[in-house]
Amino acid sequence: MDKRAQLLASVRARLERATGGEESAVLEAAARAEVHGLAQLLSQPFDPEAAHALGRLHFHRSLALPRSVAGAEREAAERFFVHCFITGRFLAADDGIPQELYPRLAERAVPFAKKLLANAKKPDAAPKLLAVTVGLWTRITRNVPEDHPDRAAWLSLLGAALRVRFQSTGDLGDLDAAVEAYEAAARTVPQDQAHHARLLYDLANVMRMRFTSTQEPQDLDAAVAMGSAAVRAAPAGHPDRGAYLANLCLTLQERFASSGEPDDLNWALEAGSASVRAAPEGNPDYADGMTHLRGALLARLEHWGEGDSAHADEAVEVFRRGAQDVLPGYPVVSARLLSELAEILEERFERTSDPQDLGEAVEASRAAVEAAAAGAGPLNHAGCLSNLGALLRRRAGSRTTCGIWTRRSRQAGPPFVPLPTDTPTSSPAWSASESPCGIAPRARVIRTTWTRQWRCTVPPCGTLRRAPLSEL
Repeated sequence: MDKRAQLLASVRARLERATGGEESAVLEAAARAEVHGLAQLLSQPFDPEAAHALGRLHFHRSLALPRSVAGAEREAAERFFVHCFITGRFLAADDGIPQELYPRLAERAVPFAKKLLANAKKPDAAPKLLAVTVGLWTRITRNVPEDHPDRAAWLSLLGAALRVRFQSTGDLGDLDAAVEAYEAAARTVPQDQAHHARLLYDLANVMRMRFTSTQEPQDLDAAVAMGSAAVRAAPAGHPDRGAYLANLCLTLQERFASSGEPDDLNWALEAGSASVRAAPEGNPDYADGMTHLRGALLARLEHWGEGDSAHADEAVEVFRRGAQDVLPGYPVVSARLLSELAEILEERFERTSDPQDLGEAVEASRAAVEAAAAGAGPLNHAGCLSNLGALLRRRAGSRTTCGIWTRRSRQAGPPFVPLPTDTPTSSPAWSASESPCGIAPRARVIRTTWTRQWRCTVPPCGTLRRAPLSEL
């Protein structure tokens, strides 16, 4: 038996004696020495077995000692019991952790729970981490009083944890629970408090996500209602008003796509325009607003038909101004808006066949690549290179043969990676992964330099490499 096991057995024996009425068992000098020794030998950051025994011994001491020193013992008990609370161990009614301590344990667990949530939001988060995160936030929100000043914020974080797990697993039960958590949080916070608007915004987001999965119109109606309420609760000058308007613009576009009601599209255009005006030009919310406004403008083009050139011209002008107005020092926003401008110009080219539009789209895309290279990160840079390559291919036309493509693809290695069988056919990766020998031959010589740039930008294991490698 190692030293930790020996000390743990000794502490548990003292607890048995104290439970039997022998209070001196936890007050002896030897008891303090055993507690100190075991605390120094906790086998891992969270050792619930040892922490449970140490917490119980300290709590027994707090009951037996005078009030002047009992507070320190109770504090020590909480410090060890929180190990059990975080891991979910020894929390049954007969495990000896007093129920009166649970609210304090919940408070003590919050900093660690926030770290868990931050890690759970990472793309490579393991299912076990997601489960632990949701479980801990659930325990926290269930064990604090309803009138606790931070309960609404913690319910919101529970909703965020559930939403993250839904995005990983697709379990609609998590999304339903997230809606309940956000609704409970919104009921808790008075409407005149600043945090109320954020809760309504989060609730609108999960309602929209649930509509995407269930196609229940009432969820989308609720998302519009909550999004509108969030905007109303954030007056002019509110730092997040631009984000709330951008989200409302997106939600209204989805309802227009579902119902075909022109009023929703007009409302979406108004919300998108207001979002751009409300957000600082260097703020990511500005780019979000421009992106969702672009979606609304494109939806209007599709709705009113091919002949409405005025709408296409307005869309181009909006994004020209947006790309020009970005302040220096914001490469991510600049690259994003230049890419959006290129897409709008390409859309107008499809309607007018004016080569100047395609030429300007290529130049905007080149500028996006330069902006991304200036500090937008490798994945953004790679995405801009991918967009530029697609435009160059389109402008070059089909002047080569499958033989040229095959020769270049053999030089570069495997031409493409097969997509998962459940990849939607609307995904851009779908068309990029098809063997070009099975589709109309297209010019690829012009893209050789671009593709080499792309391969240098993205690590070999990068999932974004699939599409550009298929274009070699």
